[in-house]
Amino acid sequence: MTDLDNIMTKVYKDFPIYKFLGKLSKSKIKLPEEVIISVCDSFLKNKAHIENKWAWFMITAKECWKNYNAKQNITESKELNKLSNSAAILELVKGIR
Repeated sequence: MTDLDNIMTKVYKDFPIYKFLGKLSKSKIKLPEEVIISVCDSFLKNKAHIENKWAWFMITAKECWKNYNAKQNITESKELNKLSNSAAILELVKGIR
């Protein structure tokens, strides 16, 4: 069983996660697994204070998706920086030969 399956199994009795993800998929929105896991973790931590589950889900999913995208951008930027530095070093080496 994957992390996603485990966490969704923990929350589905108290939180209609499958229904909410189904609503999003009808709108052609597919959340990455990491985002779904973050939303479920957040639900487990905050479930006592949640009154409107759909509204909470939408707000939390947007926030978790922003965080996910930020991490992805940082990772991609680091990879691109490595490539550009490598290219610069190769240019220097070409000049030395």
